[in-house]
Amino acid sequence: MNKRAIVIGAGPSLNEYEHLELIAESNFEGYILVTDKALQFALEKGITPDKFPNYYVISAEDRKNVNEMFSNPIVKRYSEKINLLYFWKPKEIYPIAREFGFNLQLYEGYEFCLFGNSGGIAWFVAWNFLHCNTVILVGMDHSWGSNSSKYGIGPESELGKEFYTTGKNPFTNKIWICTPSFWYYREVFLYIASINTQIKTINCSESGSLYSKFIDFEKLEDVL
Repeated sequence: MNKRAIVIGAGPSLNEYEHLELIAESNFEGYILVTDKALQFALEKGITPDKFPNYYVISAEDRKNVNEMFSNPIVKRYSEKINLLYFWKPKEIYPIAREFGFNLQLYEGYEFCLFGNSGGIAWFVAWNFLHCNTVILVGMDHSWGSNSSKYGIGPESELGKEFYTTGKNPFTNKIWICTPSFWYYREVFLYIASINTQIKTINCSESGSLYSKFIDFEKLEDVL
């Protein structure tokens, strides 16, 4: 049986393409896993638990960031129908998540920290917890575009040239830039994809640094 999931990250491509609209208008019947930073945008575009009942939000942020991300009225409107999987400081986040009304599941363990961010953890959850054998990625850039700056450091600055890693996506011919932390997240993701070949990962972000012979790179409309 082909169990499918869509992971919605909050990378720059989420604002460049109409992926959220495509998902909202689709008849997708699998799991929806939204990262904490993308949750508000997904709900606003119509990706709600009313239409997609197998709905999860993944978070590994601290208390302050979680409070900011989940305090939007549209999040509160749907929170009781959303499963929140939290992977960092359970004792700190428990009262906030309960206040917002999520169906809360807490996890601790070094293996989750390997991914470094919620997008990588959501991919892991899709195949390891939910046992999906096909995972579709959107908004999973794990990088920034060539005209971007991160933490106020541009790619052409002295610090940018010394510490940032750049590459060219062969499918889009676009230049991407990784900070040291996101280069690490990228390498961990690609390594685990290379040793877990029974899982089909399809990156539909149409941008970024997550590609390899173990990850398909396709347009979202072709896989929904």
